[in-house]
Amino acid sequence: MGGSPDTWRVAGSLRLEEVLARLSATRPVFHSEADFQHHLAWEMHLMDPALRIRLEVRPDPALREQVDLLVDRPDSGMGTAIELKYLKAWWQGAVGTEDFLLLNQGAQDISRYDVVKDVARVERFVA
Repeated sequence: MGGSPDTWRVAGSLRLEEVLARLSATRPVFHSEADFQHHLAWEMHLMDPALRIRLEVRPDPALREQVDLLVDRPDSGMGTAIELKYLKAWWQGAVGTEDFLLLNQGAQDISRYDVVKDVARVERFVA
């Protein structure tokens, strides 16, 4: 996504910054990357029901790779591939009535490498 974060739009529709702001108001912490992925997709759906959102999609059957979220808006012909990373630091606490126990994951070398792999994968899908 080129430009500044305030201009990034998901499938030409939603400003990513607004989606994340709304999501953080209701879910400031997640149990896992899958939890984050699900709630991000749901928030986008609530904000624009015309979006078609798919999780863990394999855009190229010849490859054994998946993209976390594939979002498109059929009436505009625009789409966005999203890869997520949810790196955690140790934390135990509650948000509202929900208890959380997050294990330390940190930004170890392997985690940084996973981010680079995700960027390369999205670039292949977009190309």
